[in-house]
Amino acid sequence: MKKKLVFLSRVLVTIILMSILWFFLKDNVNELLITLKAANKNLLLFGFALFCLNIVLLAIRLIYVLKTQNIKLTLKESVIINFIGFFFNSFLPTAVGGDIARGYYVSEKYRDKKLECYTAVIADRTIGLISIAFIAIIALFFVKSDLISFKIRLIIMSIFTASIFFIIFSLNKKLTARLGILIKIVKFFKLEESAGRIYKVLNDFRHFKRESSFVFLVAFCGQTLMITVAFIIAKSLNMDLPYVVFLLFMPIVSIASMIPSLGGTGPREGAFVLLFGGIASEVEAGALALMWLTYFISLSMIGGIIYLLSGYHKFSISEIEEMEVNYDR
Repeated sequence: MKKKLVFLSRVLVTIILMSILWFFLKDNVNELLITLKAANKNLLLFGFALFCLNIVLLAIRLIYVLKTQNIKLTLKESVIINFIGFFFNSFLPTAVGGDIARGYYVSEKYRDKKLECYTAVIADRTIGLISIAFIAIIALFFVKSDLISFKIRLIIMSIFTASIFFIIFSLNKKLTARLGILIKIVKFFKLEESAGRIYKVLNDFRHFKRESSFVFLVAFCGQTLMITVAFIIAKSLNMDLPYVVFLLFMPIVSIASMIPSLGGTGPREGAFVLLFGGIASEVEAGALALMWLTYFISLSMIGGIIYLLSGYHKFSISEIEEMEVNYDR
């Protein structure tokens, strides 16, 4: 019953937000279609190629995160697992289905380290989010004051501050022990076990300085690549916006996509229109959001094909959902 309610709430969030977007864009549907039809197809193909290339960077990042737990994965295995994770992330009615799937396949190879496999995968995603916050704060120093509103600057500063706090918190056990309020919050939501697992993996990075530096470098490059893809899509749609705007806005889009929904659909597109619509036309922002969604769906379909052909399809969606419940406990 609980799983059904969670699923329905995510469906509801997606429907509401997509309906709001439709309300704002419905009078400009013809203009939106014309904009999409006139897009530079060569640039779109190039952008999608880079979008796919990011899977390789994600695979390398995961390999080195797992290495801190003495878990070895080949590049081929990691690429396949990340493609499949992308498929589950986009098509499952769940927030972390892709991470659970990635953790499952890694743990199949290391059955005696199942907890480490799952938590390392979650830590891998956390590192990606932290790296994109650093990109945004660096870009903030190069953007013109009249281009970005104070609210956007405040959001970026808040995300960056939270990231810095999280890094210090993750690496300093003594400081963590003194944060009574935070510990109470974790206990209130009954997240002690899950939070403890993730914390241990992140804290272990203190002992792997070389690997840690490389992981953050790869994460930084991967996030920059994704931001560049958004910039290329915008160029294909003849949107005349400076690159620094994408360095600032895409981190917020990434955070928005984490709002419980169907694969981030709804919150992600809403963030695109809200942010880019403030400095470009709503039609251009809507076209950018739709093309980004098309990229996601296309890459997820490739992941689905790999899932069916690779021999990795050993369990059903219901099994993944069951693992989610067990992991949350």
